[in-house]
Order: sequence, then C-alpha cells, then structure tokens
Amino acid sequence: MRTTASSNARDQLCALVREAGKGNPTTITNRGRPVAMVISIEDARRLYPDEFPQFLKLDSTNRQDS
Repeated sequence: MRTTASSNARDQLCALVREAGKGNPTTITNRGRPVAMVISIEDARRLYPDEFPQFLKLDSTNRQDS
C-alpha cells in the first residue's frame, strides 16, 4: 500500500485516484500519522456495506444540483 504526506496529496490527487481505481489504495499521513485513505468504490462498498446505499443517494443528489 502506498503512503503519502498530506502536503503532497493535493499535487498527486489525480494519480492517487487513478491508482485507487485500479485497486491500489493510498494512506495519507499528517506529520507521519495516518489520517485518511484514498480507496476504490469497490473497496468502500465491501468495507461499508450498510452505509454504501446512503452514500450513493447523496452522490445522486449532488449530481442533480450540479
């Protein structure tokens, strides 16, 4: 699993998202401590099966507002 500092994550976001989509998550650290992860939708669905339908509903609402 890849790790990057939060100070670098913004500049690397496109690459991090692309890698997550391929099944390669990235841990984001702040001052050396893990604080977040970039994961694929498939991983999110598997890790959070109960919350995932609510997430999709929020995503659909956001797309309609755009």
